[in-house]
Amino acid sequence: MDINEQLSIGQTFSIDNPPFEVFSEEWEIVELSYPNITFSYTKYWVRDMAYIPISTTDTVVGLVLKGTDYGLVIELKKFPYLDAGLLLKGNKAMYLSDLDLEKYH
Repeated sequence: MDINEQLSIGQTFSIDNPPFEVFSEEWEIVELSYPNITFSYTKYWVRDMAYIPISTTDTVVGLVLKGTDYGLVIELKKFPYLDAGLLLKGNKAMYLSDLDLEKYH
C-alpha cells in the first residue's frame, strides 16, 4: 500500500467504532508532514449530558506507523488512555486498542 496515495490534506473519514457515548465521529486531515499527521475531529454525542454540548471539535496529532493491506496504522498520542490509534482506509477508520503491528500485516 502506497502511503502517499492514502493521505491528503482535506481528506475526511468517519470512525466505524466510536465509544458508546458518541453517536458518530467525523475526522479531517488538516496537516501532513509524513510521518506526522494532524487531524481535526468532531464528536457528535448521543445526548446532551450536563455541561457537554451536542458536538465537540478538537485536533490531535498522529504518527503514521505502517501501511498494510487493511489500511494505515496511525498512532494517536493524545488518546493513550482510550485507544492507541487508528486503522485508516479511504473514508473509513476504526480505533485500535493497541499498536501490536504484527496483528495488522
